[in-house]
Amino acid sequence: MRSPSRNEISNTELDAIVEDLNNEALTEMNHKIGVLKVICEQVSDKDEKQKHCIALYEEYITWCEARIDAQMVIHFVNRFHDECSAYLLLYHKIEVNIKRYEDELLCRNDNSQRTDAQNLKQKVLRRRKSNPLKKCLCSQKGERVLTELLKEDFEKVIGSKRITDEEIAKLIELSKSRWEFFFSTLQKYDRYCELRELMNRIFVKQWIDVISLLPNQGFAQADILNHYRNACDTLELSIPNEKHSTLITVLEEYYKHKEEERVLEELLKRATTSQEARKSQTSEFYY
Repeated sequence: MRSPSRNEISNTELDAIVEDLNNEALTEMNHKIGVLKVICEQVSDKDEKQKHCIALYEEYITWCEARIDAQMVIHFVNRFHDECSAYLLLYHKIEVNIKRYEDELLCRNDNSQRTDAQNLKQKVLRRRKSNPLKKCLCSQKGERVLTELLKEDFEKVIGSKRITDEEIAKLIELSKSRWEFFFSTLQKYDRYCELRELMNRIFVKQWIDVISLLPNQGFAQADILNHYRNACDTLELSIPNEKHSTLITVLEEYYKHKEEERVLEELLKRATTSQEARKSQTSEFYY
């Protein structure tokens, strides 16, 4: 049977290969640290201990570079450094700094010299972390489906001739129930770990649309802000700063304008009343 090409390897198989590489790296790390401990117990000279530590460090770098993607090599090498440094300082009173080798390690990241294992690891990183188109398509589909499911709940309130405090309170509780149901149902399919961010974006849009309608429904500014805060706190929404600032600014300008209209109307009313009073007095005088 023909073996599958690299492009035909499934995500599950890639996951297994990556996990094996990581496990091997940890196993090799523990082996090298074990060797260092044995050597340090047998050698009394501190300089010799440091030389052996650096030698094992370089051996581990070489081992990792032959098998693991460069981005992951740094992770394991840093961990190896930290554990070796902690051991030497704690048990042998030796301060050792071997991180100066990292610059050299970064310079050795030549694509032309990668092994098959490194190339395979790089493919996984590209598929998992650098595939915005695929993530975008999944996000768009998820957003469309969830928005459609929420549409009926919000349209019942938005379509009301007169929105009440009770309806808003019920919608907040219903939104919380929907959030919990969606998240628990879809979490296992959350391949790119973006479900919470996606749901937050959908619920934020829906609730800002509702809050934006309330001024024309006769709500006081303070009551609107209370409903807004209640929805954000109950659903644990993370409102982007720009959206939050825009909403608050729009509300402030709306009520400022309404107040100016009220004051102007009051002044006109007083002026009209005063004028009518003067006319009445004049008529009485001539009479």
